[in-house]
Amino acid sequence: MRTSVILVLLVCSCIGSPENSSTHGCEKPILDVTLEEITLSGGPGLLVNGVTYSFAGECGQDTALELLEFPIPDFPWTVYSETESRNPPCLYIEKDEKLEKYTKNNGGEVLFLEIRKKREATQISGGKRGGHEGSPVTYVFDPEDRTLKGRMDFPLDETLVMVCGFHQEKTGDQETGQVWYLYGTTDFPQNVSDVEILGVERDGTVHLFVFCEYLTIPPGETRQVNRSFQERIVDSSYVVVITVTVENYGFLNMANIIAE
Repeated sequence: MRTSVILVLLVCSCIGSPENSSTHGCEKPILDVTLEEITLSGGPGLLVNGVTYSFAGECGQDTALELLEFPIPDFPWTVYSETESRNPPCLYIEKDEKLEKYTKNNGGEVLFLEIRKKREATQISGGKRGGHEGSPVTYVFDPEDRTLKGRMDFPLDETLVMVCGFHQEKTGDQETGQVWYLYGTTDFPQNVSDVEILGVERDGTVHLFVFCEYLTIPPGETRQVNRSFQERIVDSSYVVVITVTVENYGFLNMANIIAE
């Protein structure tokens, strides 16, 4: 078995977007890295950074893998992954000269997070240069029966950790219209417009970074962040106010998530 180890470096950065260029230099938090051995209905498992992994077997001696060390503080075994991320597709634990493989297993439940972004633009000088942006409504969530229906370009399988609904509304002098979209998240961090989803916890709490503000949102709760700035388009200037509202609906049964 060929195993190469590369140290994973954690680097602070800020959200990259024309609308938040003024946040350059702000630092987002680095979440703790956690791993716990657990028992699942099908056998042994891991709880890694709030996401469940199930045992998938041992790797054969002739298996060729290019692996990176996945640093876990105070864990007795060496852990590896194939990609540098918070929740990679697979994890490998080296025990007693054997390499065990674990894969994501959501147990038939995923988090549903909705991000609503409202952009209001008021012209303060120059010629009018507005436009329209729009799309049909692509998803509907019923909070009563907790059913989500919509267009999905991602698989509904055991690797899915979160479904994120995004709704953007533009109003005012610069542009108008609404956009709807569903994102499937299997790993973190995940960027959705001006929102960076940093990670999750076992109870469904979500960690976010929005306009240099760090948020934690438990299931059933909502947070809102506002930002205003001046924007120039050709010879016209606008004052823009953005309101981002994030609501954590908690876990949905995958049987109630219907692709249309």
